[in-house]
Amino acid sequence: MNKEIEVKVKLTSYLQAKQILDKKLTLKKRVVQIDEYWTPAHKHIYNTKPREYLRVRQEGNETRLEYHPKSVLNKKGEKLYSPEYETPVSDGNMLRKILQLLDCKKIIVIKKHRSYYENEDLIFCLDKVEGLGAFLEVEAKKVIKNYKHTFELCQENIDLLGIAYAKEKQKNYFSQLYKK
Repeated sequence: MNKEIEVKVKLTSYLQAKQILDKKLTLKKRVVQIDEYWTPAHKHIYNTKPREYLRVRQEGNETRLEYHPKSVLNKKGEKLYSPEYETPVSDGNMLRKILQLLDCKKIIVIKKHRSYYENEDLIFCLDKVEGLGAFLEVEAKKVIKNYKHTFELCQENIDLLGIAYAKEKQKNYFSQLYKK
């Protein structure tokens, strides 16, 4: 299990963000990701609070099954991290068939063009999400001191780079597109 600690912001300018990231960080790879979100018929995961989700991610010829149970919160109800369980799957079509046989339904598909950058402690994902726009996700590779400090470090790095973004808190892509 991974513990995902990240900050997501909606970019004011994709091009500005790309230029800054290209200049200051190391580009690791560019990919197209197609994320299919599935839910069991007996329990619509969109209605869980905090949200949990089941995802089939296609990236090139690779397929992964990912389950993200409810986020872990502190006593104040603030998100500490999101647990992530994932595994590669050798046959994505067979996986989809199995999900259907288990009475799971595909509820949304998200396509994004993602560029991965990184420094010593963080991964920066520059995303163009079809139907939503441009975003930057900054994710910690590990917990640094504690969860709160790590979350703040993610946010501080966006600000230190000088990337312009909308100040309102961003929900995950699933929540944003599902509302549409």
